[in-house]
Amino acid sequence: MRLTIRVIPNAKQEKLAAGKAYVTAKPVGGRANLAVIALVAKQFMVKKSDVRIVQGKTSRIKVVEITSR
Repeated sequence: MRLTIRVIPNAKQEKLAAGKAYVTAKPVGGRANLAVIALVAKQFMVKKSDVRIVQGKTSRIKVVEITSR
């Protein structure tokens, strides 16, 4: 399954709602990307290794792929 998500870094709390991922991490050194992966994995109850960013690694708009093994 693929999701298009707009990432909002430096948020007060982490949540995934209405196509937006609010993460508390700063967009430095890939920390926000790791936070998005963790948030999506938690929300969909899959392992973090089953979630990957396929497009938009340096952009706020990302395409995230969830695979189940």
